[in-house]
Amino acid sequence: MIRASAPGKLILFGDHAVVYGEPGIATAINKRVYSTACELEGRKIIIESKDTGETIECGIRDKSKNPIVAAVQEAQKFSKSRSGVGVEINSQIPIGAGLGSSAAVATATIASVATLFNGKEPSTMEIAEMAYKADKLAHESPSGIDTAITSLGGTIFFKKGNISQLDSDPLTFVVANSGVRRNTSDMVLRVKNSIMDPRVALSMFSIGSLAKEARTVFMNKRPVDLGPLMDRGQSLLKDLGVSSTAIEDLVKLAKDSGAIGSKITGAGGGGCIISLSDDPEDLIKAFKENGAFAYSVRTNQPGVRIE
Repeated sequence: MIRASAPGKLILFGDHAVVYGEPGIATAINKRVYSTACELEGRKIIIESKDTGETIECGIRDKSKNPIVAAVQEAQKFSKSRSGVGVEINSQIPIGAGLGSSAAVATATIASVATLFNGKEPSTMEIAEMAYKADKLAHESPSGIDTAITSLGGTIFFKKGNISQLDSDPLTFVVANSGVRRNTSDMVLRVKNSIMDPRVALSMFSIGSLAKEARTVFMNKRPVDLGPLMDRGQSLLKDLGVSSTAIEDLVKLAKDSGAIGSKITGAGGGGCIISLSDDPEDLIKAFKENGAFAYSVRTNQPGVRIE
């Protein structure tokens, strides 16, 4: 029996634009998914999610669009295994909130299954590559940033084909949930359908430029300067049409309550916003007093690992 875990993530800069070759910045957070794998008799895959109560059962060679099944099968291919396998998933990451739950599940599952059958843990880059293949089944044209950050951990500057770690101290962000479940594929498709509009193309370029500015902020160790960049990023994402009334209300509340910067994290359309504040606890209190579910997370956390 092998237990592995992988972190959730925040997309700090580059949302949507990374799909089209622009850079982005993502960071691993202190909420994790845990995957426990054990060998089973026969040639079946049985996956049990303790959080959703869902159980999936299929043959080890069955074709499936389910991303967790795909993750198991990628790990079995890597390990050249034909054995049955049972996987139990436990998650601290809310589903559909933009915090990378699906990528973390795939990454942790691949690490546990591949280590179980391979006898040793694959490298983080091998895990990231397998998780990216599995993630393609869950999302339309994923950029790879989610599976990269959940595998590598830390804080990364990401551009397709090039990933570098940023020297960052852990920061505290406040996450506030809009209460609107969003669908990543729907949001990605909405942007894709408008990408030929010159205004959208310009927004993508501008979002990528913000990521480059933010990289300089990290290099200069001035995290307070991230706030205005986050606000500019949110304005650009609103122009892309991936914000919503619920999201904008949360952003306004955050700013009225003293946040240095606030923006969507992830695909948008719902899910969560993240805010940087001099007083995270006061900001959380303000959100809760206005009926929003909010909590703090720490960034720059470890990536995938065997527990």
